[in-house]
Amino acid sequence: MGFNIYDIAKEAEVSIATVSRVINNNKNVSPKTRRKVEEVIKKLDYSPNLTARSLASNKTMIIGILVTDIRNPFHSMAAYKIVGELEKYGYMSLLLNTSDDSFTKAKYLELIYKRGVDGILLVGSDYGDLSLKDNFKKVSKEIPVVFLNSFLDEDSYCIICNEDEGIKQSLRHLKKKGYKSPALIVESKSFKSRALKAKTESFKKYMNEFYRNEKIKIFELEKNNKNYTSTIKNIIEEKVDAIQFETDALALSFLTLLERLNYKVPDDIAIVGFDNIDSSKDAIKALTTIDHKINEHAILAVDKLKSLINGEQVEKRTYINPELIVRETS
Repeated sequence: MGFNIYDIAKEAEVSIATVSRVINNNKNVSPKTRRKVEEVIKKLDYSPNLTARSLASNKTMIIGILVTDIRNPFHSMAAYKIVGELEKYGYMSLLLNTSDDSFTKAKYLELIYKRGVDGILLVGSDYGDLSLKDNFKKVSKEIPVVFLNSFLDEDSYCIICNEDEGIKQSLRHLKKKGYKSPALIVESKSFKSRALKAKTESFKKYMNEFYRNEKIKIFELEKNNKNYTSTIKNIIEEKVDAIQFETDALALSFLTLLERLNYKVPDDIAIVGFDNIDSSKDAIKALTTIDHKINEHAILAVDKLKSLINGEQVEKRTYINPELIVRETS
């Protein structure tokens, strides 16, 4: 037998309005009454009809999550944490993989908005694409939008990693360890994300501070090109003895190849990643990396979005300082 809200109210000896407030997590219910209603809900194994609930509260309790590449360890780890955090507050998630193509990102943003979500979370720095500014402005006028590690302008609500602090810690560490000629390796992309620009500029800045007389070496790799032989040849010619990578994924690929070519890490060359993804601890040598604090980013992004949905005032931009994690590769 299916029970409804009237049955709950009758059994708990409260009004229908009180039951509705409990179901919708309204604060205007005493703890004693809330416990009483929740016990009846559990006893009768009642599940509120989501359609009726959304009509009554003007909320769907669904959040849209957009990532450009779910295979990207940063994106998948952040999305996993976000989904778990949203579940704590009774939200379901609708996850879309948009690719980094501007047209496709715009198409999926429109699609998820028309789905009737209560808010949208954009994961990764590729959503700072200024060509999409009008699309995001249109959507954010209707529902809250929060960027995780990117932004479009001063009006964007976002959680941002302070890459400058991470690169500073890394180069200071390499200098103290006696490495003389660090390089930066990044992926070459048509769209230069905020994070990529920040890492590149910070590397130049702190090379000038810690390695004043050393040539600044930055290598760009074609995205999806896994043939790193020519890059390693250039590194050898440039006498590089330490590498800061844009991401852990890149660092781990090079670590495997360098070991295969009989280069000793960290004796011949040090390796530092960026993100602190789960696999960084389980490589052939545990990777020294800059901890992006992905879980903290995800938690704060969900909190900010939830507050905006509830009509609360929040700061637009929140910065998180990463932390260097020294392991076996430096």
